[in-house]
Amino acid sequence: MQAFLEEGQGDEVVMLEPAFDIYSPQVQMAGAASVFVTLHPPPHTDAAAGWSLDLEELEAAITLNTRILLLNTPHNPTGWVLDEQQAVGVAAILTRHPHVLCITDEVYEHLVYAPHKHVRLGSLPGMWDRVLTVSSAGKTFSVTGWKIGWVCRPTPAFIGKPTPTSPVYDPNLYCHDHCRDVHSSCAYLHLLDRSKP
Repeated sequence: MQAFLEEGQGDEVVMLEPAFDIYSPQVQMAGAASVFVTLHPPPHTDAAAGWSLDLEELEAAITLNTRILLLNTPHNPTGWVLDEQQAVGVAAILTRHPHVLCITDEVYEHLVYAPHKHVRLGSLPGMWDRVLTVSSAGKTFSVTGWKIGWVCRPTPAFIGKPTPTSPVYDPNLYCHDHCRDVHSSCAYLHLLDRSKP
């Protein structure tokens, strides 16, 4: 997030609450402010599927200072899943607010159960250039200690305040431990091969 936020500029990140516990500290470390939109709990206490997102509340949280909309779907800790109708609604909100970059945390994408279906926000019309999709092998293959993740993003990636023409992506920016990364990636590819029917 630090690549997209400027300390001392009043930048804001809109995110859902309850939220995964590292999001707000990441925003704070980048010198920005977290703005929370509440996922509403179900009227009964036994169904994660009953959680709901009010799209009007989501849009009302977006201001001219908003730089990032951070969505976690399937959601940690509630299990809520952004459905297709809501995804279309979020896409419309992003279209009305072109200064906002959306980062989707989709590490639980393969842990969705019927009748729910995972919808990639970045796959919707007009969203490829507006969404950075973050995922991980850790949850899918129960190898959380390996710390293998990736980002699907448009080219060129947004750097600084996101705009449709923002330049520059440095592929070496996060390659701090090349040997470990190579070994982990080879192990991940082995797991993928073994998971084929």
